[in-house]
Amino acid sequence: MTDKNKMAQAAMEMAADVLTNDLQIEAKDKINKPGSYTSFFVKVIEYIDQLKIVPPSYKSLRTVMVGLNKQRQSETEEEIKRHVPKTQSSLTPKDLEFWVQTAKKGEQLVYYTGTTFAKRMMNEANVFSRARALAMDYDEIVKKKKNYQYRGHTKGEWGCSYTGIIDLVQKKVANLQKDKDGNVISYPIYNYIMIKR
Repeated sequence: MTDKNKMAQAAMEMAADVLTNDLQIEAKDKINKPGSYTSFFVKVIEYIDQLKIVPPSYKSLRTVMVGLNKQRQSETEEEIKRHVPKTQSSLTPKDLEFWVQTAKKGEQLVYYTGTTFAKRMMNEANVFSRARALAMDYDEIVKKKKNYQYRGHTKGEWGCSYTGIIDLVQKKVANLQKDKDGNVISYPIYNYIMIKR
């Protein structure tokens, strides 16, 4: 038995000695049931708090029980902090892979929100390229012996064939903004969405 369990059991034994009536009987029943200590401590604390005149033995029992409950609560919070990952502000290529493996047909994932012309951080660029690789076989320069579903050119030729795993969609969430002189304040903002096929 650990030290904290010994302390909690000592508090239960103290409760069995100090309390009267139903609470004393309940304390004696729960002495060997550590899982029920916390709820019983709360019950006793509430009982003591509603008394108009609190005997010194009840005050010391309340102090011990409140201290044990606070200690247990802080230990629980620390345990939760160790197991809950820190939040991340953006997706990673591994997140996309996991989503593709677990998503059902028609489910959507917003993998980026921003302007088309925004300079992307390294991670965002990796996510974009991974999303494009999941959606299509894309070549910036057309290969002669390869058949493509689509070919185009913007200062050179490109080609792509869709894989059939996901579709990529842009959805505008904010329009182009200009000042009264016609200068662009901000470009349109889009949600870049993956849809599972």
